[in-house]
This record gives sequence, structure tokens and C-alpha cells, in this order.
Amino acid sequence: MEIRYGNLNFLYLLILVAALGMLLLWSFRRRRRLLERFAGSELIGRLAVGMDRREYKVNAVLFLLAVAFIIMGLIEPKWGYRVEQVKRRGVDIVIALDTSRSMLAEDVKPNRLAYAKREIEDLLKVLQGDRVAIVAFAGTAFAECPLTLDYAFARMVLNSIDTSAIPQGGTALAGAITKSLEAFQDPIKKYKAIIILTDGEDHEGWVDQAVEFAKDRGVKIYVVGIGGTEGSLIPIEDERGDRSYIKEDGEPVISKLNVEILEKIAVASEGDYIQGGGAGSALQDIYREHIVPMEKKELGTGEIRRYENRYQLPLLIGTLLLILQQGFVATLVESGRRLFRSSKRQDRQEEQVESATA
Repeated sequence: MEIRYGNLNFLYLLILVAALGMLLLWSFRRRRRLLERFAGSELIGRLAVGMDRREYKVNAVLFLLAVAFIIMGLIEPKWGYRVEQVKRRGVDIVIALDTSRSMLAEDVKPNRLAYAKREIEDLLKVLQGDRVAIVAFAGTAFAECPLTLDYAFARMVLNSIDTSAIPQGGTALAGAITKSLEAFQDPIKKYKAIIILTDGEDHEGWVDQAVEFAKDRGVKIYVVGIGGTEGSLIPIEDERGDRSYIKEDGEPVISKLNVEILEKIAVASEGDYIQGGGAGSALQDIYREHIVPMEKKELGTGEIRRYENRYQLPLLIGTLLLILQQGFVATLVESGRRLFRSSKRQDRQEEQVESATA
């Protein structure tokens, strides 16, 4: 039987059970020592009325089990499921990620590329039935991940991307746009968006033609600019791990964010430009403000499993154990015993009376 959990954030509370167990054990031993010091071991049984060791241990175990079952209820265990047919509707999103060496600049922490990958990771967490593709680009562009609803696969591809993904140096923005357009699988001029994450250092040209081509196909381009306009050095490490900076003609190269060309791309395609590196998630903002309201298309029908919540069972067991631990059951049992003894005593008295009469 497959068991799933709805809220594992409460799992750490199980440490509380162990802590309570040690506290109760310490309390029990300390009380025994104090009693022995006061009266001696021989008199404890006479003086400590109602403090039976076995009763104390049973109550402690019941209490710890009750807490453990209540925590299990908070974790929301689920087992058993029903299969439902669902229609998938969404937008096709192609994410173009700049992997040129300028993305190693550290004016955005930890560096531009790491920040961009973290932004994409955040976006994958909020996608709602949209297909996503990933294109890596530098001097040329390559589709690393085709359009897919498998966000785990997209995440795995994303984690493998670094500055060696595209051997040819440079930043070919036009090539990135063209390759992103090729990733779409139908000619319909709707349901599509391109998101580019880059510092905008274009070394190729003919970006205007690529943007016009995207606009003709009904594709809006959203751009996240990464880096600072004041510029930053580009660090590199050799095989021994020694750190240096990229140089050109003996002088360190300073990489600057090219806001002008990035805003031009966004405006010309009727998309939007956002400066990255600030508070919150730039990609999530783009998704919620621009992509979610877009018209969506049917992406097929699939089956999903709806697992049944079973948190009621451990909560019920925990509650019953607490009641038992509080002595309600013990009180009822003792009351029953008293009634039984009283009944037997009365029967004996009646027998004695009958014998005397006879």
C-alpha cells in the first residue's frame, strides 16, 4: 500500500516525543531518589500511596504514544486513491538562458548564471499545466529541453546547464529568439511566450529581424535583464582552482548590462522587460502578470490520482490514548471492581443471615 503525506513540515515534531520521553524518565528517577533519601527504600511502598511504578510507566508510555499519533495526524497521511480524468490547458513557454561567460560576473549573487537558474527553478514551482522548453545560448543557441509538462525533467536539464553548454562564445540574442521560435510545435499565433534571461551583451546583430519574425508569429517576448549597468569583472578558475579574470588585449573585461537592447526587444514584441536581481522573483512576476491571463489551449487529457486523507485515524487514536492516560478508563474499571466487591459482600451477608435464621 502506497502512503503519501500532505505536510511533512510537522515531521520534525517527532523530536518532541523523544525529548518528552527523556524528561519523563528523568522525572521518574529523580522522584525515586528523593523518596529514598527521605524515607528509605523499605518505607517507600508504605508512604508513596498511589505512586505505583508500573502505573507511572504505563501512563508515560500512553502519553508519548498519544503525542506521536497526534503528530502523525498533523503530517496528513494519505492512502487509497481515486482516478480522475482532467483536461490540461495552458500556454507554451520557451525559456532562453544566456550561458555566455559574461554570465559568470558576480554583480548579482552568487553570479548572473546561478541567479538566472534559480529564477527558472522558482518559475517551475508555480507553473499550472503549461508546457515549458529550455534553450541555452551563447555564440549560438541549442534547445536543451523540448516542450514538456514534465517539470522534474526540465529541472534536471536546467541543473546540468553551465557556461560549457554552448562551446561557441558570444551572446547571440537573435539566434536565441530564432531557436526559441523553432521549439514551438504548431503554427497557431496564440498560446505562446518566450522568456529570455540575459545580460544583453549582443555580439551578433540582426536582432530586429528576429523580433519581427516572433511578432509575426504572435509570440510575445519577456526579458529579464541580469547584471548591473556599472559593469563587473568576469572571474574564471583554472584547473588548480586559481582565480583570475577574463582579459582582452591585456586589460580586464568589464561586462555591463545592456538595458537598451533588452527593452527594445520587449517593446517591439509587445512583451515586457524586468530588471532582475531585486526582491522577489522576476519570472514569477512575469508569469502571474502576463502569462496567466493569456488565452490557453487544450494540451490533452490525462489521469490524476486523488489520494484520500487519513489524518482522522491517527488523531482519533491519539485522542483515545490521552483519555486512557488521564485515567478515565482506570476509574471506570476501579468503579466496576468496587461494585462487584460490594455485590459479593452483600451476597455473603445475606447468606450469613439465612444460615443464622435456619
